[in-house]
Amino acid sequence: MRKDKAMETKHCDLLVMGGGGAGLVAAARAAELNPNIHIIVVEKGNATGGGACQAGDFRVYGSQWQKERGLNDNLAADLRKRMDETFWRIDRKLALNAFLGTGRFFDWCCTLSPDCADRFVPGRYVFDRPDKGPEIPVYVGLPEERKNQPAMPMMPPPDGDDEKGGMPAGMPMPGMRTGTYLMKLMRETCKKDGVEILTKTRITDVTVENGKITGATAEGPDGTIGISCRAVVLATGSWISNPKYLEMASPLFAKMDPGKPVPSGHRNSNYTGDGIPIAEKAGALVDYQSFCIRAMGPGLVGKDGSPIFPRGQMADAMARSPYAIQIDEQGRRYTCEPSGTRFPAEDSAHLGLLQGSTTPYVVFDLNTAKYTAQQAKKQNMGREGGMGGPARVNLEPDQVQADLEREKFMCKGETVEELAEKLGVPAENLTETVRIYNESCKNGFDSDCFKEAEYLIPMTGPFYGFMTALNTDGAFGGAQVNENIQAKAKDGGLVEGLWVPGDFSSSRFINDGGLKRQIINDLAWAFSSGFIAGEQAAEYLK
Repeated sequence: MRKDKAMETKHCDLLVMGGGGAGLVAAARAAELNPNIHIIVVEKGNATGGGACQAGDFRVYGSQWQKERGLNDNLAADLRKRMDETFWRIDRKLALNAFLGTGRFFDWCCTLSPDCADRFVPGRYVFDRPDKGPEIPVYVGLPEERKNQPAMPMMPPPDGDDEKGGMPAGMPMPGMRTGTYLMKLMRETCKKDGVEILTKTRITDVTVENGKITGATAEGPDGTIGISCRAVVLATGSWISNPKYLEMASPLFAKMDPGKPVPSGHRNSNYTGDGIPIAEKAGALVDYQSFCIRAMGPGLVGKDGSPIFPRGQMADAMARSPYAIQIDEQGRRYTCEPSGTRFPAEDSAHLGLLQGSTTPYVVFDLNTAKYTAQQAKKQNMGREGGMGGPARVNLEPDQVQADLEREKFMCKGETVEELAEKLGVPAENLTETVRIYNESCKNGFDSDCFKEAEYLIPMTGPFYGFMTALNTDGAFGGAQVNENIQAKAKDGGLVEGLWVPGDFSSSRFINDGGLKRQIINDLAWAFSSGFIAGEQAAEYLK
């Protein structure tokens, strides 16, 4: 048990609250630009890096690395597209700074380590495959490291052009991901430049004088710490592990079992919304209307809700098959199938939430499974850039049933009623759903959900089904910032000496009826906004 002792006191010029992707980048950049200032990073987790440590690639714009390789970053086109998607409600200067900040950040990283640039090859961001969006640096590690790595299992896109599919098929699997490597680089930079990092330490309160944060109280492993400061970067991240705000954003999603707490990723157990009371006390504009969950999926899961991997060819294919039907927990269709490939992953998940479903089921029979296998041998089943990518099948029709029945999570019934019982949905509802569907197949028109006639194959048994579930790409919403990532004040103007990068700033997206529509993806925003915040803080402290 810890003994009580006098509060330890520390002084710094810049206090960075949160040592995740945005906070660590801000600290490292500020330290390099202004070596005369002392910086303290306070991180309540066991280590720095946060969710960025598990992150893959991100969209990059305007970097010298891209220019030297003759790559097209689609800067103007992507800016227009993202502004259109957010109905031009995003500050144009913020959008431009955020986009260009990604390239400036990446070029800066290449100056921090002599081998950084060589660790990347031209490719595309995962959701931009096969051939849309900017050509970006994709992490693969150093050439000598690749020799001893297993081959990347990624398949080429349908047109057969591996180079358009991001990392080419057969490229060695990197030993670490983009986020892992860049966070390592940030830690090394912070250490070199004398940044003081306090882990397992949580900010519990702040002192505000004349509208400016001048100090903070923190609880660390050895007791209470009082920290005075001249400026603050508030990078405390999301609030997804705070039941109050989760319920506020999406009552249905809040009822889902979140599973075991994780130290990183989108459901980081440290994302408890600590920045909210701090921002409020500092007079920042916390935009509660922006709070939203970015649900993703539905993804293939077992009966306990845990993801299943590896899995057979037919399970992957049926999750993406237009010959199957998709039902809710009441045994009724609620959309044309498959929603997970017709929509982007976040839109198909939001569709489920709007229809009251968090664990949809996929239902089919042996006949429709064989149709799916025949189709998936000719071309990919699904879409490039979607959740999990497309599925391919290399099975003969007489092998389909055996492949299905190897899957322990798959339910089978000789009748619809038997399948319903195993799935746990009302038998009378599922029976009626299949009856209506078969009637539509007979008539050649899907009067229920308007599926194309070519996919209307009647189901006669034996019947199969499995559960899918929504997961999350994070929870978002918080303080409003200007184009320089400085916090806006709730009474107008700006909060002096306060910058809010990363997941706790809300100005890079809109809440469109609960759906997060963003101009820039999370990792890109963490790095870009942290980079800009670090530059601004360093300049302010001159």
